[in-house]
Order: sequence, then structure tokens, then C-alpha cells
Amino acid sequence: MRFLAILLVLSLLLSAAYVEKGALQFKLVDSPYDVEGKFFLYIYQPLCEECKKLEALFGREDVAAALSGYRLYALDLSKSGVAAVDVYVEGQVVYVDHGVVKYFAASGRRSFLIPGTPTVLIGIKENGTVRLLGFWTGADMPPGEDLGAAFVRFLGEVSESGSAAESGYRVDVLWVFPLAFIMGAVSAFSPCVLPVLGIAAVTHFARRSLGRVLAGMVVSYAAIGALVAASGVAAASVRPLLAAIGGVLLVALGAVLLVERLNVKYATAMSRVQTSAYKKLSKAGDFLVGVSLGAVWVPCILPYMGFATVLALISLAGDYLLLLTALLMYGGGLALMVYVIVRGLLKRVKPKRWYEKAVGVLSILIGFYLVASVWI
Repeated sequence: MRFLAILLVLSLLLSAAYVEKGALQFKLVDSPYDVEGKFFLYIYQPLCEECKKLEALFGREDVAAALSGYRLYALDLSKSGVAAVDVYVEGQVVYVDHGVVKYFAASGRRSFLIPGTPTVLIGIKENGTVRLLGFWTGADMPPGEDLGAAFVRFLGEVSESGSAAESGYRVDVLWVFPLAFIMGAVSAFSPCVLPVLGIAAVTHFARRSLGRVLAGMVVSYAAIGALVAASGVAAASVRPLLAAIGGVLLVALGAVLLVERLNVKYATAMSRVQTSAYKKLSKAGDFLVGVSLGAVWVPCILPYMGFATVLALISLAGDYLLLLTALLMYGGGLALMVYVIVRGLLKRVKPKRWYEKAVGVLSILIGFYLVASVWI
């Protein structure tokens, strides 16, 4: 009996260490540096719809055959604080742009900014160094192009990466910035933005400035993304700290909304202290709340999100000013759409005390999740 119990515990531990995607089993890792040898790292999020499209390919025989020579790993980005991967590039990196296999020519140590999910990294880890051979972002294809066929071509080119038919790096600023803003606005309707919508609702019911909180989130998201790409993973250590601060603030705001006595004291304090100095401090506080929360949001890669590939290429090229501006435009489009959605919905909702309590519970849950994610 004891032997059976030990076997059951071992089987549970082993099953927790692996996740099945399609017909393939991936070893779960907490960091992209936990890979070994010739690896295929699949980066995903549970609520990501585009991830499901890519995962459907893992059940195909031709894809399974193409992946047979790799160690398969999976990383849940919603549970990991990773924003970029320090890699070494030797000659070229294979990627796909609108169904066409292309090559990015580079050499030396680089930082690969993870633009969202799904993202695939293929490479070799030797002596503690991750050598990047190829990357894939999103799951969208232009009309008439088969996703599975493009993915198999990509895998084939990575395994035979020798002579580059097309190399180099060029970004047309005139279309990158408008595209970034549009993609940000469209991404407001993706499942990965649900936490942002929840935070926006908490901000409204806590009588804070939604515009300033969203502005802080945008600046934080863009600045940390560019900083991590510029200085490597060392800069990513600021994200857990901001996540913890944001979580504590959300728990506090949730308690104010949920507990009647705290709610009354909070409202009284807000009405009494209205000096110009306090107003300036309050405005700065709203912005800083957004800064602490913007560090923990990770986008899904939406259909027609060739922009994600552009972000990855910009980070590999070291064009950090362009990267920062593109991320600001993306975050600005998202923030504007979230503001319009939340304001529009709240105008139709008559204020009721139980709404505040429900949002308070949501705020506390999100807050505890953020704080717990730092240590778990």
C-alpha cells in the first residue's frame, strides 16, 4: 500500500513537470535558461487564443517529425517574470514574416525581447550560453497561406540554417508607429487584457484618475521593455518589485471598497483634503499606481500581429529608442481603448454599493495574485 502511495506521488510530481500540447509533451520550465542542448522553447499563456492555433499544429505528424530532434520545453509567461532573453547570435537568425522565411544577420551577444504570446525560440544551450537559431511569433498568416506549412518550412530552415537567401534589418518608421497604435487598440479585446480592465474598474470605484493610472501603466510597460532589451535580464529584476508594490496597492484599494468603515473614512479624507499641494501629490500618486501595475502586464499576440516580429527584430538589432517609441504607441492605443470601454460601460451602470464590493473583491484577488507571483 505504501509502495502504491509513493508511485502515485511520483506520478503526480512528474505530470506536474510536463504539459501536453497537441500530441507532444513539453517539459515545463520557469525560466528560458532552464533549457538544455538543442531546444525548442514554446512560450504561451493560458488565455491566449493565438496560442491555441499554434498548439493545434503540435498534433500534426509533419510538425512532430520536424521537432523530433529537439528537446521540447514550455514556459507559461503569465507565471514568469521574464521579459527578455540574453542570447548569442552566430551569423544569422531564422524567422517568418507574413508566411515568408527570412534571415536576420547578426553576431555577438544580443537581448531578445519577448513581444507576447505565442513565441517560439529555437537554439542550442552550451556552457551556459543560449545560442539563438530562430524565433517565431504569433499564429497569423496572410490569406491563402497555410499556418502549418509555414511552420514546417520555418523548422526546416532552422535545422539547415546555413546560407541566408535574404538577410538584413530595415524598419519603416512611417508604418511601424501607426501599426503599433492600431494593434494596441485592437488588443484591448484580447483575453490577456482582462486584468487591465479589472484594474481600470477598481480605479474608477476607488475614485482615482483612470487616465493617469493608464498613463502610468503605458510608460512603465514601454520603459521596462526597452530597458530590459537594452541592458539584458539584469534590468528585469525591477519587475517583481513593482509587481509586489502594485499588488499591495490593489489589496488596499480593495479593502477600502469592501469594508464599509474604511470606505467612509476614505471618502471623508478625500473630501476634506483638497489643497493644491495635495491635488498635485494625488495626481502623482495615481500615475505611480499605474507605473507599478504596468510592469506586470504581458500582451497576447493578436491576428495580423506582424508587429510582434518587428519588436523582436528591433530588440535584436539594438535599436532601443525605436523600440521604446513603438512600445509607447502600442500601450497608448491599448490605454485609449480601455479608457473608452470602461467609461462607456460605467455610464450605463447605475452606482450601487454591491458593485463596489464586487470590484473590491476583484481588486484583492488580483493584488494577492501579483504579490504571490513574486515568490511562487
